[in-house]
Amino acid sequence: MKKIKNEELKEIALKCSLFSHLSDHEVNSLLKDSRVVDVKEHETLANLGQPANEFFLTLCGELKVLVSSQKGEEKILHIIHARETFATVLMFLEKPIYPASIIALEDSRVLAIPNAKYKHILSQSPKACFGLLADYAYRNRLLVDEIENITLQNAKYRVLSYLKRDAKTNMSGDLVVSLRISKQAIASRMSIKPETLSRILSTLKKDGIIEQSEKKITLLDVDWIDQYLDVR
Repeated sequence: MKKIKNEELKEIALKCSLFSHLSDHEVNSLLKDSRVVDVKEHETLANLGQPANEFFLTLCGELKVLVSSQKGEEKILHIIHARETFATVLMFLEKPIYPASIIALEDSRVLAIPNAKYKHILSQSPKACFGLLADYAYRNRLLVDEIENITLQNAKYRVLSYLKRDAKTNMSGDLVVSLRISKQAIASRMSIKPETLSRILSTLKKDGIIEQSEKKITLLDVDWIDQYLDVR
């Protein structure tokens, strides 16, 4: 990956809620003490149990947060997309450690921000504190929605909700979900069986709602999906 310029790095950071409430001086000071980390596909950024002295902002690429069972089975907890921050709440623990491993799904670049520096800025800036609280409130709302989907909604709703949430607009203007993780892992995230996921996707494809290939799912009838999700 080509070297990222400081101006570009600052522009990306200011679009993130954790930085947007900071003063220009505070942003510059924080970026000065942060580091850019390139992570190759399948490479580990952080391991379960490792001291968590930094949180991260994804500059480009995608990563997965996962834990493994004693049998070696993976449980993916979250997919981290570009421009998302993660591992932020850990900075407030007395002895923070990463509660899961973070592995790149593709060649990625992240900004590693030191917890101590950011906490120092928070101690001096009420505006920054309220900005952080707003970000946590938003994340909490997303988490509640996800728990509600898993516990209260049927399998079809969960699949459609997942597709709509993870879809990104491509160069052609289509909404596309990249299949960088196995269908078994996707099913695990939604707490459904892999065969149930395959059956639902097959039905959606037959009905012309989606188009499916080995590496991606294209949402063909977004209006139908939105209507289904709204009326449930």
